[in-house]
Amino acid sequence: APYDDRGLFVETGGNWGIYANTSDVGVYHYSGAYKVASKAIVAGKQVVDVRYNGTNLTVAVNAVDGTPVAAGTLGSIANDLRLGANYSSGAKFAGSILEFISA
Repeated sequence: APYDDRGLFVETGGNWGIYANTSDVGVYHYSGAYKVASKAIVAGKQVVDVRYNGTNLTVAVNAVDGTPVAAGTLGSIANDLRLGANYSSGAKFAGSILEFISA
């Protein structure tokens, strides 16, 4: 499940987050079922852009968009937010985060 991958920025209830593993980076959220948008990555530095426009989740890597995924209403944001680990702190992100911007 995406919430078990190495978290970059997540909500601690597992309802939504941004994750990375050795093959892709993605965003997920729970709306009755997990909706996941992801994009393949390769070794080295990546510029990742994750977007939720109220309807779709989209991930871009190095300015190349992935396929948008219809996602419905964003899940709960009532829990704490965590940077650099998954929702349970069990899977830490083992890399560098140069800059994180939330808007």
